[in-house]
Amino acid sequence: MPKKAKKKTVVRREYTKADVKELHAHSKAKTPVVKIAKLTKRSVGSLAEGAQAWDSSRPPALGSLPPDSVTI
Repeated sequence: MPKKAKKKTVVRREYTKADVKELHAHSKAKTPVVKIAKLTKRSVGSLAEGAQAWDSSRPPALGSLPPDSVTI
């Protein structure tokens, strides 16, 4: 009988004030969201949800991605 794969545990991290400040700076600089995700070690979806949570006027450069690669 084949072994079952272990389920990946989800690690949730709160956004600190420093994280929010950094994301606002990236947003103002229009850094692509994929690059921000790699720098912050968070997923694209997490960044989109976080931007929505703090009522950002513009999510971090989501317009720079093709529409099919962003799932919100």
